[in-house]
Amino acid sequence: MTMPRESQPVSIPDLELDAVQMTLSAWLVTDQVSVLCGDSLCEVSAGDVCVEVLAPCSGVLRQIIVDVDEVLQTGDVIAEIESDPGNRSAQVQ
Repeated sequence: MTMPRESQPVSIPDLELDAVQMTLSAWLVTDQVSVLCGDSLCEVSAGDVCVEVLAPCSGVLRQIIVDVDEVLQTGDVIAEIESDPGNRSAQVQ
């Protein structure tokens, strides 16, 4: 019996840059591609700092929600990954 797949949100982590505006500067992958837990998905810039947002789990990037140059806040959901719920080792704890 196959287990249904789950949708896992990809959200902006707390970068501890409260006074600086964060912007999505580039997507490093496209939607509908397979990603592994820890893969770089996009770049977020905040002032002079540029950080990569990593995949929280392995699966297929099903939906990109935020476009390049959009202003972001900590916790914003920027994409969704369809993951295999039976593969717990492929998720960031």
